[in-house]
Amino acid sequence: MAHVLVVDDQSAMRIFLRELLTDWGFTVDLAATGEEAAAAAPRCDLALVDLTMPGQGGLRTLETLARLKPGIGLVLMTGYQGVAGLPPGTRVVTKPFDLVQLRRLLTEVLADSQAAAGKAAEGPGPYPVA
Repeated sequence: MAHVLVVDDQSAMRIFLRELLTDWGFTVDLAATGEEAAAAAPRCDLALVDLTMPGQGGLRTLETLARLKPGIGLVLMTGYQGVAGLPPGTRVVTKPFDLVQLRRLLTEVLADSQAAAGKAAEGPGPYPVA
């Protein structure tokens, strides 16, 4: 099953998401800061990152993860509407969560990430015939 990285400065949210995602069959790593997230990124398929955190914050954490592990699925958690400046392909889930919607979103992001990884492994595709 997929490996999910949960990045949130609130320990109660990290614990809740770890229990929920584990029940759904995911392997879960937890990080309280962007710096901790960067260390865990290489072994993760998807990162679920809170927007508002001390230190480098959620947006910079997303950028760092995208740079460290191209193709990682990125989901931003926020209580705000209309967040600008997200890395390409980042999806947003609004707090409080609808659990059915969250599960569907994570499944879609993982499928998109795996499809993109498969295309990259295939190479540029057939060359046009002149």
